[in-house]
Amino acid sequence: RVKTIPHPNLIVNYFESIDTKDKAYWLGYLSADGYIDKNSGKLVIELNSKDKNLLLKFCKDVGANENKITDRVHKHGYLSSKLVICGKEFVSSLINMGCTNNKSFTLKFNNFESEELDMAYLMGYFDGDGMANSSEICGASLDFMVGVKSKYNLEFEIKNRGGLYTLNMGANLKRRLLINYED
Repeated sequence: RVKTIPHPNLIVNYFESIDTKDKAYWLGYLSADGYIDKNSGKLVIELNSKDKNLLLKFCKDVGANENKITDRVHKHGYLSSKLVICGKEFVSSLINMGCTNNKSFTLKFNNFESEELDMAYLMGYFDGDGMANSSEICGASLDFMVGVKSKYNLEFEIKNRGGLYTLNMGANLKRRLLINYED
């Protein structure tokens, strides 16, 4: 078995403490769109190539090697961009924050030290699993949806669409998220 060594500039403890809006945003984003393989110590993110700029910004923020982003034709026919980051310590910090390799079903809404961090986290999640041109989020974790609904005292009901839950956050909350995290 080949030992994987993290890129020398990778900030391996980046997610050890969520104390900036960027860290909260990326944790939310990865909670929606990242894949963790804890056994091999890898984080995998694969997106539509039109969103490749997000991967480039993520690499810059965490010190990952942007040359590791690869493009391919996805099995559904669109061009995708994929980033694999190797680093057990890096992945371990994500797991400690609830971003596990089976997070789709077990994710809970994180409450951080400030409203700004909570909203940046939710903005990241929305960017990963929000519905375009709306204020709805979706995901397989009912606990996550209940946490968001409770935290922001939302009047909208959580809908079950065959094992996928959706929650309308409303225009006011979405506007607040956008103002809070302008990136």
